[in-house]
Amino acid sequence: MVPRSLRANYIHFLFSPAFVLQGQSLLNKRIGSTCGLMLGNDGLPVVAIIGGQEKGMEVWNPRALTVEKLWNEIPAEEGAATGLSYGGMIPVKDGSEFMYYGGFKGSHHKGLWRYVVAENSWTR
Repeated sequence: MVPRSLRANYIHFLFSPAFVLQGQSLLNKRIGSTCGLMLGNDGLPVVAIIGGQEKGMEVWNPRALTVEKLWNEIPAEEGAATGLSYGGMIPVKDGSEFMYYGGFKGSHHKGLWRYVVAENSWTR
């Protein structure tokens, strides 16, 4: 039985999206991060990776075999020593936007943020 204090993170871990880089690596330590599909500059899907041990947002393009850092710190991480862990993201509008929610940075973060790909901008 999973203790009540760990259930949310345990369930998130079990059902979070997963991906495998083939012969590549991310730029930062991303243990506890979240990921999801969004549209890249070419209009095709890429994988956005947010939070984890280190702050920021990286994008992996599986066709070009590249990893690019878009943000050193996303707005939801401001004031924290590390990145948000165990947050979640939901692609919307066919991947042209996504919603980022939750996470943990010393305490549970209850914010909801919208990211717009074309503008490379965040709104709370």
